[in-house]
Amino acid sequence: MAEQVIAENFPANGQGVDAAALKARIVQKWGDVQAIAQAVPASEQLSAWLEAVQGPVTTEQLGVEPELVEASLQDALFVRNRFTILRLLRLL
Repeated sequence: MAEQVIAENFPANGQGVDAAALKARIVQKWGDVQAIAQAVPASEQLSAWLEAVQGPVTTEQLGVEPELVEASLQDALFVRNRFTILRLLRLL
């Protein structure tokens, strides 16, 4: 699995991401980013929906240790080569 993660996040052609261009594009599209973020339901709403179907709401209810949650949040952005909120957080 490690080889797949490396291959997805570090292109074989050696062409890395142009950080300055990426930051400029984020600035240019910041209004769109904010609009998308505002369209995401609040955490309270998501919790209410999960509770309504008797789903787990907390990591404790899932049986996930706090250390695993922390490690997962640190490493999740490397699992797939997608620009996610976790990658955006690293840039900000």
